Amino acid sequence: MRRGFVVRIAAVGLAAIVQAVSLLVIARGAGATLFGVFSIAFSIYILCSAVTGLGLNNYALRLNYASRKAPDVLRSMIAWRTIAILVLLVLIACAGVISEKSLAGTGPFIWLAGAAGASEQVSDLTQGILSGRREVLKAAIFLVAQRLFALAGVIVGLLTTDVALWAGLGFVGSSVLAAAPWLRYIGRPHRMRLTFKGASAYWGATVTSSASQLEPTIVGLFGNAATAGFYSLGVRLAGPVNLVTNAVVTIAVPQMSASDTATKRSIYKKMRKFAIASAGAAVVIATPAAWVVEHALGPGFSGSAPFVAALVIAAAVSGISRTAQAFLYSIDRARPAALAIGTGTCVTLATLAISGWVSPVGLPLAPILGQLITMVAILRAAHKT
Repeated sequence: MRRGFVVRIAAVGLAAIVQAVSLLVIARGAGATLFGVFSIAFSIYILCSAVTGLGLNNYALRLNYASRKAPDVLRSMIAWRTIAILVLLVLIACAGVISEKSLAGTGPFIWLAGAAGASEQVSDLTQGILSGRREVLKAAIFLVAQRLFALAGVIVGLLTTDVALWAGLGFVGSSVLAAAPWLRYIGRPHRMRLTFKGASAYWGATVTSSASQLEPTIVGLFGNAATAGFYSLGVRLAGPVNLVTNAVVTIAVPQMSASDTATKRSIYKKMRKFAIASAGAAVVIATPAAWVVEHALGPGFSGSAPFVAALVIAAAVSGISRTAQAFLYSIDRARPAALAIGTGTCVTLATLAISGWVSPVGLPLAPILGQLITMVAILRAAHKT
């Protein structure tokens, strides 16, 4: 298990760097307003993918792969995920056409958001399956390769001044690459209902977690596209903050699922200590890192540093909550996790709406407040179990 941790953390650390560079390049090539359009569209796509995803990613982590039913359950997962991706891509393609007619230049970035979102959908299920099978090295290779493929497209786009087109092609290619492990399970599914039943316990927590994707949209509605761009930049750059913690959780969940309660709690405590240490480091570097990002992106992103710093801190806090969520999943207590996450998300969205309406000064503080509430509630739920 220790070797798996090392491999996964190294891979996710590299993938986080590559992903951050990709987002910075897209932001620099698009500008604050168009990057805001991209981020809002991406956020809506990810939320819709969570609703249609049925919690399959988390179910894949806990699936009994030794069971004779497992191959057909996996075929059902892949079939449903493929259908969901195709439907969402058609919808976002239509949204891009409508947006382009209303405001020239926005359509390509909405289509880019669809390509990026589809890439994440494919990757999440692939990582869940490979990690559930404890094929840690293979999962690490696919994760890094996928991020590098996408980055290659983004860089070509910046060099050719057509970021949306080439970055989109990069994300499409990365989706195809990430789907390669699905080939062994291609076939007609026969246990779709059983698959849905097994995944349903994780669906609520997955949707409430993804409801935070509405945050840039709320900022855009009550503020403006540029402010939404600043907030979205912070959201996207804060994402990699928890990739290492998430890697630890991804490796630990299959191990916890096969262990007794005492062992599960012991693993959870170790994960929590690691997450607290990671959060402390992130809080320390948040402000200087945000300042560097603002100056690196140029005058168009002047004023974005408070958003980046606040969202990095919020992401660091959420990493602690993620460890408790994994523990609750391992003992089949997904509902308390969903309730805690949903409460924190509602507080964040409400605070964003009020701040955007009254004064934008409070916008950066909203995600920190929401994540602190989530952390307290979910740690309490884990402690009571």
